[in-house]
Order: sequence, then C-alpha cells, then structure tokens
Amino acid sequence: MLDFIASITLIRYLIVWRITSPVVLLPRCLPRELATVLGRLIETSLPTEQARQWRKSLTALPPRWPLEVVIFSPYLSGKRAYGNDELIVWELKLLGEDADHGLFLEVILPAMEKAATTMEVSLRGGRNLWGRFDIQSI
Repeated sequence: MLDFIASITLIRYLIVWRITSPVVLLPRCLPRELATVLGRLIETSLPTEQARQWRKSLTALPPRWPLEVVIFSPYLSGKRAYGNDELIVWELKLLGEDADHGLFLEVILPAMEKAATTMEVSLRGGRNLWGRFDIQSI
C-alpha cells in the first residue's frame, strides 16, 4: 500500500544562518526571496547554456529554479526584525533526479556562501539579509 513512498527520492537540508548585523529585516516571503537571490547567484556562476536556463526560470512569478526543489521556512515566528546572533532556520528539499548531494555542494552551497559575504550594492541595500549572516549549520 505504501510502495510509492519507497520510490520518492528526496534530500532534505535544514539550514541555519546566524545574523551578523545589529538589525536585519526579513522579507514578507522568505522562500521567494531565497529563490530569487540564490537563483541569481547560481545563474552567474554557471556556464552560458545552463545560465540561460536559470535566467529564464527566474523571470517567472514566483521565481522558479530549473530543478525540482522546495524552499520552506516553517520555523520563523512571523517576526521580521532579527539582530546579532539570532538564527534564521529554513529548509531546502531537492527532489527526484535533482536529489543529488553533489549538486548541493557544487552549485547551491557556493551561492549561499556568496550571499553571506556579498558586498554587491544591489543586494546589500537597506537592512536586508544579504551579506549579513554566517552559515551556522546545514
């Protein structure tokens, strides 16, 4: 009866970021912001043909990745302002053929690292998250 469950391929990452700034304001929809910003950072690091695929996917509303992925933030209390040493916890799920730990290590994790340390003015505006956190654990 539950044979279909055995056929589901899934890798689930629980991601914890520690805020490194006095005040960070999270967007109203963190998963959408994560998909947009991390997707753009991934796109800029890929060869032209793959980047084109990402660019096209990211223009959709809501932004999509050309992967089977779920970005989920069930651990946030609805609070939007975070400060030094507070934690942001969210999940990334890779599904089906895209459930590949190598893909995570080679493509997604470097984008997260870049997002954590970015000095890019277009991303660091206001009191947003980008460039103001450390990856605490995965």
